Amino acid sequence: IKEDLYNSLSIKEDAEEKENRRETSFGFSPYLADFRPEYYRKPKAVPTPQEDRTRTSMQREVFLGEATIGEEVVGYREAFDTLARWLKESERPTIVLGPLVFWDFGEKELQEKARLLRELIEKVGRFNVKVLPDYRPKLKKYDPSVEMDPPNPHHAVLHGRHDLTVLVGVHCYRTDFVIRLLRKYTDTKVVALCGLYGHPTAHLSTSFTDAEKLEDFTKLL
Repeated sequence: IKEDLYNSLSIKEDAEEKENRRETSFGFSPYLADFRPEYYRKPKAVPTPQEDRTRTSMQREVFLGEATIGEEVVGYREAFDTLARWLKESERPTIVLGPLVFWDFGEKELQEKARLLRELIEKVGRFNVKVLPDYRPKLKKYDPSVEMDPPNPHHAVLHGRHDLTVLVGVHCYRTDFVIRLLRKYTDTKVVALCGLYGHPTAHLSTSFTDAEKLEDFTKLL
């Protein structure tokens, strides 16, 4: 399984290499733009997909398999079954939309993920949606009910008293930081739907979570 996943990522990286050499342009995702806080203004630059791809050698070191639940390595379908159950049991779930899906970089795979995330949010119906559009400190000038402060991600979770937090579209290096602070300062279950090698420090994590897998999960609900 690991070899197949490595090969899958390599093919995607090769296909996108020429595109990534160009200057990256971006705009709000048409599927998720209405979750933008009214006060938020588009910055001149945001973290791009390439930032994660340049760190793949470090991320491979933590790769355990398709998914993890606690310390157990499982298949992604079993992980999705567990997440579906957690969602049904959760009283105050939140989903955090990171730069990779909140912004439209013109990449078809990420555009499709954003579309399916919108379907997932609408189907669940109970998600408190928070955005993490960039990683600049908010300096207390933000609304924790709709946005996460990058240096203090636990503040938004504590504010909403969320018992389940799903991270998607957040860069891997930032996801690790968010998981660490949420586990230290909150009681929330942390779920990372990772597009690359996964995050075993989360309560539940899936690796190489592409649009097809998001669609599979949505069908379970």
